[in-house]
Amino acid sequence: KTPNHLFGESFILTEPFWCLRTASIPYWNLFGIQESADRMEEYLKSSHQGENGRFPYNSASTMLFSHGVKSIGYAPTERWVSILTSPDCVANPKGRLLIGGLYCSIFDSICY
Repeated sequence: KTPNHLFGESFILTEPFWCLRTASIPYWNLFGIQESADRMEEYLKSSHQGENGRFPYNSASTMLFSHGVKSIGYAPTERWVSILTSPDCVANPKGRLLIGGLYCSIFDSICY
């Protein structure tokens, strides 16, 4: 199977077995902060191949690690979802946000 899914990992949330099992390409984010979100978005947007703008990734997902506070630079889940579902970033914009079993609203609420 040709790897065409980008799987974002964050801080201590790493799943090397999941990447191997799903033939995904791992991408490591530092935390769920704006700088990490910007870098992931920039990477996805700049990874077009050739003149036809073909995307190397059909889809993308990421796991976020919450350090429990809404600190300077915090990126809300809406920011991450906008990257994963952007037609400017992936060919099939149906990205998934995985937060260690938490719903996005819970993730955002524990960071306040």
